[in-house]
Amino acid sequence: MVQLMKLSIAAGLLVSAAGAAAETPKPNPAPVPDGEKKICKMITTVGTLAMRKRVCATAKEWEERRRDAQDYARDVVNGDTTANQDPPGD
Repeated sequence: MVQLMKLSIAAGLLVSAAGAAAETPKPNPAPVPDGEKKICKMITTVGTLAMRKRVCATAKEWEERRRDAQDYARDVVNGDTTANQDPPGD
């Protein structure tokens, strides 16, 4: 009985030590300029609700992706036959 009590106390100490280690503040990273800060978004694959992927990019990269997608959509609407061969983002 005493041995079980010691084991319980030791386990409790280990758990509380692990919790304290998890709460240890991390050093602040160097500040990142706004244009280089990563922005993460969840992207859903067309045709399914289950296929989601997390994509991280800078604001500039997101703008490039948006512009590429817009150009691709414009080409498809205007009947450009090469537009269907290389969709943006792949």
